[in-house]
Amino acid sequence: MVNPQYKIAAYWGPRADTPEALAFRLLDLLNQLKTIDPVFANWYLFTSETEVEPFDMNPASLTKTIAQAIWYDDDGHAEWYYGYHYGAFSYNTFEPNARGFKVSFQANNLLPGPYFMNHVVLGTCYGIAPEDSVVTFRLFRAALLAIVEAWEPTWCIAYPVTISDFWQKSAHLRLAWLNYVSPRFASLITPPPSAIHERTAQGGLLLSATQETFRVDNPAHLAVAQDILKALAPFEALPWPPDATPE
Repeated sequence: MVNPQYKIAAYWGPRADTPEALAFRLLDLLNQLKTIDPVFANWYLFTSETEVEPFDMNPASLTKTIAQAIWYDDDGHAEWYYGYHYGAFSYNTFEPNARGFKVSFQANNLLPGPYFMNHVVLGTCYGIAPEDSVVTFRLFRAALLAIVEAWEPTWCIAYPVTISDFWQKSAHLRLAWLNYVSPRFASLITPPPSAIHERTAQGGLLLSATQETFRVDNPAHLAVAQDILKALAPFEALPWPPDATPE
């Protein structure tokens, strides 16, 4: 089945984050998203197979909840080294909808390895074609920058899931609609003439393939995305993950 989802995914390497800090980051993101579009106005948590409740926006209680949101192995032993994982939904029914989003994170993973260990993802509903009004450049650009501000990732992309058919398994970086590189590594990148590029106030670099809604079946969109990926080669060539050691 073709998955028509669109996602924004932000990544970073080993970084310590307390449950209190993660609660602050998540609440910061949700509050920023509310100012972007009404689709992000309300958030919910599925507490059981039959119950939904408004997402807890209280920092103290959210901190306690995140502190318990850890991985367990098949024998029920806590796997603290994988960090914390938590999230929320922008819809309050068990049936996904064309305007629905989910946000989730895995953070405080300190394990070494040649990849980004931590991430936050904002995406439309799985298996549901999203309304055109919620996959616009305006909305996705703003949401990506909100994630960047709240979570301080090293790399971030926005993309339709169908573009994953073009991803190279041996590469760390991916073909995408939007690509963001943090200030630490932005100076390595020379934006290609075909791409839309802008600098954030903190010095990060955002490269966009198009201001239209990205379509995999549009050759022009794919061509610019390829140009962007080629321009990211100096970033790709670094020891991975490139942020494993402090500046």
